[in-house]
Amino acid sequence: MLDFEKHKGAPVCTALLLLALVACEPSDKKVAQATGAEHPVLSDANFEMLESNAAVFVGSAEEQLESLALEAEQASWVYSNFITNDTEQIAARANIAFTRRRVELANHAAAYLGVGSADSDTLRKLALLRTDIVMPAPNDAAKAIEQSNIGARLGGIYGKGEYCYANGACLDLGLLSDIMADSRDPDDLLEAWNGWRTVSPPMKDLYARQVQLANEAAQELGFADLGVMWRSGYDMPAEDFS
Repeated sequence: MLDFEKHKGAPVCTALLLLALVACEPSDKKVAQATGAEHPVLSDANFEMLESNAAVFVGSAEEQLESLALEAEQASWVYSNFITNDTEQIAARANIAFTRRRVELANHAAAYLGVGSADSDTLRKLALLRTDIVMPAPNDAAKAIEQSNIGARLGGIYGKGEYCYANGACLDLGLLSDIMADSRDPDDLLEAWNGWRTVSPPMKDLYARQVQLANEAAQELGFADLGVMWRSGYDMPAEDFS
């Protein structure tokens, strides 16, 4: 069972790390294929402009994402440690700004990926801009807000949830997850599992809606669904990863 509190910041940190690091320098053709989606046909009029500014665009994108990611992580930390309705909304708003800008930059990156003579480092970062969004939001503003609020709400349910044993000891979901990961006592495992399920049912519909919105967002970015988008982020076509 994944410890959400332990890993919840990983997607943001991973996004920045992946954009900063460059590996292997695959060929331009392979990098273009790695997007897993069709990129737009560029006209003669804008081809030269895009080609000369692809690296500038990537640099600007990295600066913007670093700033927005810092704000989102700070808001998330406060929310994780002081779970209230107010901090939930603060975290949600910061995440909305971060996610919406990532989606906008991902859409812009699609055009630059069609430029074959850009250097391989820049091409790889452009590909990552399109694929390295763990839970994208649709372009529709209302749906983007809904997606962010769902994420914050799920985090709050997890952070506040606990199960109390007959002896009065109450454990949060992280500790129950540790029991399920480490214990080999059937009775302990069963009670921890049942305890988790006294808290988790309200998450089900929220998570289902989160996935529905993320699939819609992935399709707007040119992927068949969120799964294809995730599998396109490994320097190879999604079908090769599978």
